[in-house]
Amino acid sequence: MHKIIFNCTTNIQGGPVQNAANFIISTLNEKKYKFYYFVSESVFKLIAGKLNMEVVHVFKYSPSKSLRTRYEIKAKANKIEPDLIFTMAGPAYVSFDQMHFMGCSNPYILYANYRDIMFGRSYLSSIIRYFHTKYQKYYIYKADFFLFQTENSKKVFLRNKDINKGVVVPNSIGLIFQESILGENQTRDECLKILCPFELYPHKGAHLIPEIARALHSKNFIFKFIVTIEKNLISDLESKHQDINFIGRQDYFSMAKLYESCDIVFMPSVLEVFSSVTIESLFFQKPLVIADRSFNREIAKEYAFYCNPYIIDSCVDAIISAKEAIHNKDFLKEGKDRAIENFGVYHNRKELILREIDKILLDGSLA
Repeated sequence: MHKIIFNCTTNIQGGPVQNAANFIISTLNEKKYKFYYFVSESVFKLIAGKLNMEVVHVFKYSPSKSLRTRYEIKAKANKIEPDLIFTMAGPAYVSFDQMHFMGCSNPYILYANYRDIMFGRSYLSSIIRYFHTKYQKYYIYKADFFLFQTENSKKVFLRNKDINKGVVVPNSIGLIFQESILGENQTRDECLKILCPFELYPHKGAHLIPEIARALHSKNFIFKFIVTIEKNLISDLESKHQDINFIGRQDYFSMAKLYESCDIVFMPSVLEVFSSVTIESLFFQKPLVIADRSFNREIAKEYAFYCNPYIIDSCVDAIISAKEAIHNKDFLKEGKDRAIENFGVYHNRKELILREIDKILLDGSLA
């Protein structure tokens, strides 16, 4: 039986944590391979009690910031002697001696131009981010094979390289969301609830919210932004806005109820690869407002409302258009059907990934 290490030690917040937990849970009864799991504390919180601790190794510090963690990860891998290491979201920051299959969903490595790096950042922090991206690129190219979530990201990453070193397996609807029942008879009050499922990254666009709120006020809208970050973590956001509710980071298992309780989902991020928010919003039949970028259009097609995050009026107009679609059941149902048909549920994604691992182990190629 082949031994595989699933490495998600750099997955510490947001969608990557959820994706890693989904993969682990979906492989618990896998008979073909012997899995070992190298996990961050954030991932471990979602899987604790679900599997044998003999195959789980929890790392307190991310290898992105800890040389000691890098040493410990490599030492444990050499002790296990796996046939392959699968890193969910690279770079892993470890030069493994074993065959390495690396997931690449880092939008800075793939897409970032200088204007996007500057979005929500000071000049100094933009320079730091630029060199950090160079550092990440150095490490991610150390892998033998690569997993992508979109065809476009594969094309960009493997430009002038062997195309058979990469494969595309799209993101999918998380396990916990599949168990949720959409509330068909939810009561709506006059206040428009706009969910902003942000992480604390400048490119997500949290700094836009106060100005958008002022613009909506000028149009006599009654609304509430529900933002999943802590207010005190954003020093430049105004605290006097009563219509911005900073609820902090939410437990993964609470997100389904949060989606169901909102009217619109707003995520003006200028850098994504395949945001889980996109297909989750479609799945819950919520009008979705996202940045007008190729990576978003590849996923949502005509079932989203697109804005230019650099222009406040564009964001406001897209939110107003989305509001008009709240009761358009046919449109929302078509979006949900697209999400399920094109991206499926997590069990299917796991099977597709294991199929590619089969190819690597049997043929040493993804061709």
